[in-house]
Amino acid sequence: MKYSSILVALIALLSVSEAKAEGELQETSPRLVLPLKTDIYLSGNFGELRSNHFHGGLDFRTEGRIGLPIYSVDEGYIARVSISHYGAGKALYVQHPGDLMSVYFHLDRFTPELTRIIEKKQYEQQMWGLDYTFAPGEIPVERDEQIAYSGNTGSSAGPHLHFEWRYLTNAGWVAVDAGLHLEYALANMMQAMQMANNNVEPQG
Repeated sequence: MKYSSILVALIALLSVSEAKAEGELQETSPRLVLPLKTDIYLSGNFGELRSNHFHGGLDFRTEGRIGLPIYSVDEGYIARVSISHYGAGKALYVQHPGDLMSVYFHLDRFTPELTRIIEKKQYEQQMWGLDYTFAPGEIPVERDEQIAYSGNTGSSAGPHLHFEWRYLTNAGWVAVDAGLHLEYALANMMQAMQMANNNVEPQG
């Protein structure tokens, strides 16, 4: 059943250091939402050894499809956009309060409003390929706001979303395991699944 696959993904995402106390996790973890509103299946985990690097994020399956809505996991602003035939393909970088950043790779396209802004930058620079940094707060986004559509661009072997969670350190941005920080979103999803299985109406 698909729920067994979901539980496998949840276990992988929620694996955290046993040295961390539960109270400390709740205090330090932002309450993120999931970047996709679909069943959660992973095709790649954080820290996997690849041919020439460690995998720095989570690869979410997109049901073999292109064009699923992608959502910002927390409030913040669009900090950077990159567009290339290689590597990350079409990518967005969203900066969040507290020197945190979420990253979304291999996108098919952006939302219409964001597309207009990006196309203007492309015409200004007279090139399709782009790596542009926006001013802080120039393009604000809300938590759970759609920012793009999933794709298969760049160096991607099939449709999926590569998602990263980064901290700003003295050495620059460093990717960390996003599983801990998606704990709140995953717990809500599990609760909704349980309510659906028990035919219970969610309260609120």
